Amino acid sequence: MMRCYRRKRCREVLLFLTHIRARYPRATRLYLVLNNFSPHKRPEVGAWAADHNVELMFTPTYASRLNRIEAIFSGIRYFALDHSDYRDHEQSRRAILAYVTWRNRHRKTELVKRRKQHKMSFTTRH
Repeated sequence: MMRCYRRKRCREVLLFLTHIRARYPRATRLYLVLNNFSPHKRPEVGAWAADHNVELMFTPTYASRLNRIEAIFSGIRYFALDHSDYRDHEQSRRAILAYVTWRNRHRKTELVKRRKQHKMSFTTRH
């Protein structure tokens, strides 16, 4: 799930969390992994999580490799942002959304390829 916001403040974090929470029954406890970005750690975010049956867990400081979103960010940088000269935020947002849409459409194909490669490498080792 992806949302683009002009700003990255506590208010936007709460909007995004509310959007995620609305997708699941209230009785289902959600566990969300976040990095140590300061808006994620605001008391308002913790209070909201406690009130909405959401557990927030944080990746260790300086451990971005554990944050699964970093792989998506590197794809966005490579395919949508590198060597670009967008006129405004809206143009860059559209480029990012185009990449994410493409990635989501081709995700299953990539998973199948990886599974086949893994299976083939496993069978050739024994």
